[in-house]
Amino acid sequence: MSTEKLRALTQARQASAVYRLRNEVAQLSAPSYPPAFLIEHLTTDIEWADLVLHPDTLRQVQAMARQLAPDAAATSLGTSPAGYQVLLCGPAGTGKTLTAAVLGKYLGNDVVRVDISQAIAKYSSETEKSLGRLFERAAAKNWVLFIR
Repeated sequence: MSTEKLRALTQARQASAVYRLRNEVAQLSAPSYPPAFLIEHLTTDIEWADLVLHPDTLRQVQAMARQLAPDAAATSLGTSPAGYQVLLCGPAGTGKTLTAAVLGKYLGNDVVRVDISQAIAKYSSETEKSLGRLFERAAAKNWVLFIR
């Protein structure tokens, strides 16, 4: 084999090795995007009277629901009440999910449960984008968003 052919073959092998190495490095350093949010629609046949909550808590939740319920005047003007943020806390089995479902039923809105761990990405900017897309989607569909 001539020196020129040997040199060309060596260069081709090196270029191929460099190309493979670049691809492997790119795959290792590529940001890992979280999967699309898996949403679960919550529905219930339960009514306010069926909820087993502390009387003060029930009054607070019902007062909030009345504030959020669109009235006839606002509906005719095409407006809706501003968003509302509520923190339902307590140990498992205390009625947080059921309260959110009854609230959505009362308001006539879909209640959607989202696992927040799906929003966490390797890079904080991607987490921010994921949450932004979730909140935009919830606002566009007028969801009661239940994040766990």
